[in-house]
Amino acid sequence: FTEEYLSCPFSKMQDNNDVVRLHQETLTYNKLLPYHEEINASSQQILQQIKRNLCLAVEHCELRPGAYYWSIQLENYIHAYGRRFSKDDHLKFVHLFYKLLTIPDLEPLLVQQFGYVLIALLSYFTASATKEMLQEWRPMIYPFDQNIMHRATSYLGSFLPTSLPPHEHKDGFKLWFDELMNLYINCLNSPSWETNMVYLFHRLARDNIGYVHWEPYIAKSNKLQIFQRILNSFNLPVGQRQVPKSKNALYKANLCAEWIVNMMGGRESKVQFHLNQLLRAIENFCHPSNIGLWVGKIQSFIGSLTSAFIHRIRLERKPKSTWVPKIPAEYHLSDDDITAFVASVKPVAMLLLFTKYLSDEVARIIQNLSILRPEIMLPTLLDRTFASLTTLTEPHQVIATMICAAYVSRPLASAGRTIDHKEKRFPCGPSYLMKLLELSLPGIDLNDSLKTSTTLVFYMTAFSLIPIIDCSMMASKETLTEEDKELCSLTARFEDILIQFIDRCFEMIENSSSVESLKSYNTIDNDSSSFNYEDRQFAEGFHRVFVAILWQCSTTLAMVIIKKIFDFVKGHILGDTIAGHICCAIICAAANATDDFVDEEQVESGLIWSLLVFSKLTTSNGRCILQYKDQVYKVIFKSIHLKSKTASNFASQSFSYLLEALTAVYPSDRPIIKASPQEHNYLEDWAKSYNRQNIIINWHQPSEAEIKFAHELIREFLLAEVKKIQDLASGVVRMKKEEIHQCLHIIYCFLAGTGEVLSPWNKPSQASLIPSVVPYGAEVIPCSENRSKFFQDEDCLREVIANCIHIAIGYFLDQAADDTKSFTLMLSIYDQILFNYGGQNEHLIEREVLTSWWKRLVSNKLLGDSSYIRQHVIERAYLQHLKRRNHIYLGTMTELHQTIIDDILKLSICDYCEIRKEAQSLLMLCYDSIMFSCHYSLPFIADKLKHDDSISHDEFKGALFVLSDVDTCKCICQNWINIQQIWPMIVKADHSEKSSILKLINRAYQQMSEEFTGIALNYTVPIECRKAARALMEIVRVNDAEGDLFLDEINRRNQRSYMDLINTLLDLCESSNSNMRWQFLQYCIGFISQLIRIDILLPPRAITLFTSNLIHDSVEIRKMAMAAVTSICKQLKRKHVKIKIDINESTESSHQGINANNNWLVYPVDSNKSESNDWKANILIDKPYIGFNNVWPRSIITHAAFDKQPNIDRSIQDMNDHEAAMYGILSDKRFIESLINFCSLEISKDESFNMQNYAMFKGIFRNFGDSLLPLFKEHIENLFADIEHNSSQKCALEIVAGLIRGSKHWGNEKEQRLWLLLTPILRKAFNAISRETFNDWCTFTTTISKNRDPKRLRYLFSLLFHENIFTGEQGSFLDASALSLMRVFISDMEWKGYEVQLLALNLIKPWLDHQYKDVRSSLGSILRDIFKFDAVIFGNCTTKGPTAGNFIESILPSLSKTLIEDKQKDDTVDTVNSVERQAALRLCETLLEWLVSCSRQNSRIPQPYSIATYKLIPLLIGLENQEDDKELQIMCKLAFGHLAQAELSNAAIDSAMSAIAEVVQSNAWHHRFSMLLFIQVMAFRNLFLLFEHPTAASTIKEILLKLIFDEQIEVREMASKTYSGLLRCGFLQLTDTELTKFKDVVKEKKLKQRHKMTPTEFKEFISQRHSAILGLSACVQAFPYDVPQWLPEILIFIGDRLNDPPPIKATVKAVISEFKRTHLDNWEEHKQSFSVDQLSALSDFLISPSYYA
Repeated sequence: FTEEYLSCPFSKMQDNNDVVRLHQETLTYNKLLPYHEEINASSQQILQQIKRNLCLAVEHCELRPGAYYWSIQLENYIHAYGRRFSKDDHLKFVHLFYKLLTIPDLEPLLVQQFGYVLIALLSYFTASATKEMLQEWRPMIYPFDQNIMHRATSYLGSFLPTSLPPHEHKDGFKLWFDELMNLYINCLNSPSWETNMVYLFHRLARDNIGYVHWEPYIAKSNKLQIFQRILNSFNLPVGQRQVPKSKNALYKANLCAEWIVNMMGGRESKVQFHLNQLLRAIENFCHPSNIGLWVGKIQSFIGSLTSAFIHRIRLERKPKSTWVPKIPAEYHLSDDDITAFVASVKPVAMLLLFTKYLSDEVARIIQNLSILRPEIMLPTLLDRTFASLTTLTEPHQVIATMICAAYVSRPLASAGRTIDHKEKRFPCGPSYLMKLLELSLPGIDLNDSLKTSTTLVFYMTAFSLIPIIDCSMMASKETLTEEDKELCSLTARFEDILIQFIDRCFEMIENSSSVESLKSYNTIDNDSSSFNYEDRQFAEGFHRVFVAILWQCSTTLAMVIIKKIFDFVKGHILGDTIAGHICCAIICAAANATDDFVDEEQVESGLIWSLLVFSKLTTSNGRCILQYKDQVYKVIFKSIHLKSKTASNFASQSFSYLLEALTAVYPSDRPIIKASPQEHNYLEDWAKSYNRQNIIINWHQPSEAEIKFAHELIREFLLAEVKKIQDLASGVVRMKKEEIHQCLHIIYCFLAGTGEVLSPWNKPSQASLIPSVVPYGAEVIPCSENRSKFFQDEDCLREVIANCIHIAIGYFLDQAADDTKSFTLMLSIYDQILFNYGGQNEHLIEREVLTSWWKRLVSNKLLGDSSYIRQHVIERAYLQHLKRRNHIYLGTMTELHQTIIDDILKLSICDYCEIRKEAQSLLMLCYDSIMFSCHYSLPFIADKLKHDDSISHDEFKGALFVLSDVDTCKCICQNWINIQQIWPMIVKADHSEKSSILKLINRAYQQMSEEFTGIALNYTVPIECRKAARALMEIVRVNDAEGDLFLDEINRRNQRSYMDLINTLLDLCESSNSNMRWQFLQYCIGFISQLIRIDILLPPRAITLFTSNLIHDSVEIRKMAMAAVTSICKQLKRKHVKIKIDINESTESSHQGINANNNWLVYPVDSNKSESNDWKANILIDKPYIGFNNVWPRSIITHAAFDKQPNIDRSIQDMNDHEAAMYGILSDKRFIESLINFCSLEISKDESFNMQNYAMFKGIFRNFGDSLLPLFKEHIENLFADIEHNSSQKCALEIVAGLIRGSKHWGNEKEQRLWLLLTPILRKAFNAISRETFNDWCTFTTTISKNRDPKRLRYLFSLLFHENIFTGEQGSFLDASALSLMRVFISDMEWKGYEVQLLALNLIKPWLDHQYKDVRSSLGSILRDIFKFDAVIFGNCTTKGPTAGNFIESILPSLSKTLIEDKQKDDTVDTVNSVERQAALRLCETLLEWLVSCSRQNSRIPQPYSIATYKLIPLLIGLENQEDDKELQIMCKLAFGHLAQAELSNAAIDSAMSAIAEVVQSNAWHHRFSMLLFIQVMAFRNLFLLFEHPTAASTIKEILLKLIFDEQIEVREMASKTYSGLLRCGFLQLTDTELTKFKDVVKEKKLKQRHKMTPTEFKEFISQRHSAILGLSACVQAFPYDVPQWLPEILIFIGDRLNDPPPIKATVKAVISEFKRTHLDNWEEHKQSFSVDQLSALSDFLISPSYYA
């Protein structure tokens, strides 16, 4: 592995002799942090520590906890620092973890962890990997079995290498591409595994742009399934009739979009052409009036399409230096390609703009298109935006356009700069942005919060992109363009815009405050009012807008804004309301934007409001605050101890903000506008892009003065509060509750504000609760040196406060246990002490989401690393700092940790629910963050589970709550010592009968059962792993002998713990007869069953326990015992001899069919071919896929002959103790009788064949042979004979199924005797089958035949086909049941049973017109499975089985009798005998059942309908109108619905076209009408295939134009709708010829006086004229959301016929009304295509004449 990997291009990408020092990757944002040098230095120390300890753990063979723990540290290191190690280390890490991951029988936890690390490290496969994978998985390509194919394609899709360098492609995708593409194309049933193939092809296209020849699969009419299936995956509603919902594979929109984009390029590429067709087909479904689930799918697809296209352009024009091959120049997308792409997507994007589903996805689509071609997208968008901003009746449009305006602000501000910044494609963009800023001001609306939010987003985005400075003085410069001069003039409006914006904001705040009550006055002594998420987001929106404004504006404008803010705050008292918090958010933005405070204190009145404002001012820069330190100190001193809780809380919050401002690290950049417009051209700064690696950020780092001021505050305020709590706990003073709460809240606020600089206590770690040969790490991610500057010479404040709170908790538990508020505050303080190091997780997640969202708003993906604006880079760098602080501390257990956890545990089980919840939540956080905290707490929890009078109910309940938590259960179930400690305690915790307690115990049991996935007992660490570890450190510290000794000791210790645990639980079970309730016995047995393993046998007493409990009175215990006995039987299963078969005739490519290579696997119907002598030497292959496509595995492993297998005839003396323990009980006749009685009990009415029971009986008969058969024989007969109880037959079938499958190794003689016994029993039992047991019989049949070599099933075959189970004359239900069992058997024989399929077809042929419906339904289903393999998947099919074509040809003469009614109209055929006609109709029903069942089970049939199937259409279509048989009518409509949705092969298109052409010639208009419905669906579901077919489109067009002039009005109207729909989706093209033809017919057929024409002439006249009008109507309705140049004239031409006789008048009114409805949304735009006279005429058509006119 290592040699191959070292030779790969990835390893050669860095050719440097000093490879050890060469770092491959460093996180970009780490470089922007102020302490990046410290990061670089510390990262190497941490890496060396990880390498050293990881290698030492592997050398000692300590996989857990050593290797497991340090692999987690390596994963954390990669997340924190990137791949900051050398190439040599990288390869050695990969080698080591690959060896670790491939250790045999590795436990699941280690598999998962080592796999995660390997995924983080590995990104490349060697060239030989493809061939090895194909050898392993190609034989599994078997499209007739859903499960096998899903497994095979998931392997191929996940692992096949697609990123090999070009010179290795011959050993890569070229080995499988054509084969898998043909498989994808030829499987027409849209199975679920197809999504795996799409993922593989998407990966291939993404990683090999320009190297894969896609054209043969997208340019030929028979290979256009790619685009067709993407279209079908949207599941769009098509046609005038409801058809069955298609079962298209659920393609992921992003994969399809990226696949299409990455196939583009090259001179011969037709991808854009087919994409145009695809978009044209879905365009009309995107209109706002069309609502459905498909809208979201289309949005996602178009969004992914545009994003992928931008990514592709960036790869080509701004490529990164990577080892990935570059795209060949000849496959680069040209400017014309970009223009064509944008033009094709634009219509869909503009329709989605006003969709009812408000989504950012549409805005991102328009943003991407505007980045690519702003001159195409932005004018239309701006027109829509300006129009919507001036309307008062469409608020939905305003919101949608404002969202889009925010997303296109950067293309507007940048004037559409190209990727090379050499050209401006939309130079007037900035001017339009200025106009938008002014027009959007009314969007700040108190009555519409959604509109206000979107408007704020727009202003935030726009203002963050442009320098807000008056540049009008530059307008006279001659060097500027006209657009720039206009922009300079417009910038003079900045001040007016900002003043109006601020006025509207303050007006909204003022109005909202008048609506709300001033909560601060009414709830001054109650809890502070809390605001919901929406309120906080609203305030955050105002804050971010003002931050953007003050960041970007000039100093003059900034002072104007700050003055307005100050004047407003000074003149208003808003209190603790939503309005107040919004105003404070604005104040906070202003405070951080200037170095000057406004020196004014308003504390005389409106105290709450003043303190709220003050708290926001303290969020300013620490250096600014120092200027006012005396005033700040005075405010805090006077307010922090106010009796008003709200006022005191705001003062404490100010204290917290102040300390954070003084001591934390954060960006301190100030507004960038310093120079005047004469000194700097600010027009160049509009939407200026920065490379994030080149940005220099000014960071605030605490100065000596700031730290000194912080010290003063802490000594004055904090230490005094700590002293008060200490005095209270020691009894020196007494305090009121309110004073205590205030004191604790001040301490909490101090910790919240100084978390970044407070160091953890420096205490030695306690002895590890889980010993390890390697040390455990402590602090992993250092951040800054602030800690060393803060309180250098004083005690650790965290430790001081922790000790104080510990004493206080003890005091309160003794003296004031009911003070829940104090306990809650103390728990919050513990939370801050333990986990606050500068980044609070809940705020961090919210900030990360907002940062990501802002990036999407302002980013230009086309520019790559240079696409960032400065503000976003600073925000993202600060977020990186906070993330590092949030993950800074992985605590090791110290004495103080133990003290804190003891306190939390005590509160977790206290008497008060509120306190318990808070404490338990904090405890779970400790479990996640402090190493071994869970292990430490388990003795305490276990002690509270004991039956002791000193333990209260609440303590017991609290302990159970902790125990039932997921994190606790995970900790318990990953360590044998913990399991040994807790599981028996749960079993013994039966001393309470309260329902709440019992529910908790049950929850703990269930949770542990889910989390226990198996812990290794015997670890193995191969020598190769140890060598790989030594290679990483290049030193040997532990020799192999020492490692083996250590490993042996671990394994012995684990085995002792395992056996002690089982014996303890067994002792509890055996002592349970007297005092344990059944529920806890169930838990005990359940725990023991969890401990059944494959690598160690259960003790005989455990086997006895489970076997004896098979007849326990409790149903649940019996179920557990059955599952356990099944597992024990697998444990006791003796090893059978297997042989290896090498197939010499293997081929290199898939080739479906029976030939000399695989004929030996086929089941021979002739019994002479399977004599006894042949049976012993015969090779049996149970896996159905082996040999099907003539691609064989490297080796086939199968069982050897019977005489080489272990002896099955054994006495109890020949058995080991474990087997004897089970056999001794099972050999008891009374026990078996009781067992069967319990198994045959009816527990519920809907119970079915129990697979668990079957598996148990299978294991028993497999392990003990036929020695127990005499005990079951009589019971089997009795159970089958008991026809009154369905459960008896079900039980008998379970026993017999287990008996048959368990007799696999009995040998021929025993098996023959068995079937001699079973055949008459089963034959007799079949006659007693009922509707209730029918499904059980089917399950029984598939259970014994599924995945079995057909040669093993010869006795079952004889029973089904030679025992006259189906005679056709036994009655409806028996014959239908027999056919169903035969169908199951035929299906399970798979391709190896083609002779049986031929036999079955000959057997059922005479009965296809059976008189009973149930039988006909079963016949249709069996026909489906008989012809299942009539499909060409791999090359030419050489199947010897039955084909649907031959079958249909054989029955066509009989079906011709159904045409008699049509032919009678011509009086050319005599009347058919009614009996024969009824038989023919029944035959038709059977065929319809066959067609419907093919679609219902399409996942098992790659090609549901053969070419010959379409020959049935002319014969069966008339049955849709069979009035005397409604069921037949419904079945026919259902069948044709499925048939219309089916994907057509190229050969099937001709057959379908022939059938359609034949039907439209029918004399019955119902047939022609039904065929039009069929065409609607079929044409859309096969749009691309038919479009590229040489004659299909023209044939359909010719048919529709003919049927538009049909004599029957229903046919004419449906033909018109069909023609319109196919024009609309782009399948047919409208030409002037059709328009002229329809107009000429109308003009030619001039309306004359009716009395001058005969009735026949008048009817013909009206028919022709109506047909022409319908044709013109179809043309108009084909463009529902557009107005082509010819349409106004045609529309007026149609409207002029408004007064024609019926039905013309109704048609004209309908088309005019529909035109009005579909064009209403964009009528202002569409009416520009009409002249004044045409608009007047159209208005007359739409307005009904007045009665009085």
